[in-house]
Amino acid sequence: MNQAIFLSACLLSVAHAVAQPNITRFTRNGDITVTNTCANGVCTLKQAGIVTGPYLPVWQVFPSQTEITRQVAPSGFYRA
Repeated sequence: MNQAIFLSACLLSVAHAVAQPNITRFTRNGDITVTNTCANGVCTLKQAGIVTGPYLPVWQVFPSQTEITRQVAPSGFYRA
């Protein structure tokens, strides 16, 4: 029983250790940088005209590194 509780606690702590993708840079000409991307997954950037949404995909990429820089329209709201 104690081993099951310990294992559950370990799994929960690891689940929170995974970093979420973040938009770390957005310039006036539309250069956007997303960091903490998973190098073996899919990164989707979404855009909306107003902050409450709806958010629609702008692009999806299979990153080979943990940071992606692309150019997008310099208006609206974005999330990764």
